[in-house]
Amino acid sequence: MSGVPDSVSAEQAVREGWYPEEEAEKFQQIGAAVAGDKPAPEMARLALLDAYDRWGESPSLSRPAALSAGPNGWQPQHYLRMHLLGGNVPAFEIRSGCVGMISSLDLAASLFRVKMQPRWP
Repeated sequence: MSGVPDSVSAEQAVREGWYPEEEAEKFQQIGAAVAGDKPAPEMARLALLDAYDRWGESPSLSRPAALSAGPNGWQPQHYLRMHLLGGNVPAFEIRSGCVGMISSLDLAASLFRVKMQPRWP
């Protein structure tokens, strides 16, 4: 149950008009995942379900962002928290542009370190 959609070749993506031919030649991509009509928050929900199945515990949610994933003011991490985890975990949007993934990993590592600290009686 992966959140990643099926992949197509770069040639097919160009034929279908999903990927500009100039970019295909410039970047030499061999393929791409095509979401079709599946919105990004739904792909994220499926990916989080997959992660939960693999690790068996509730993760925290952080969403690196450079651009909006919906209407102004709408934050998909809260949609995910509500539909997946019942609202019992932190949900963050990290607006760090291109470095957002690194910032998210740093935040996750910090939360993990705190979680692993011994608890005092």
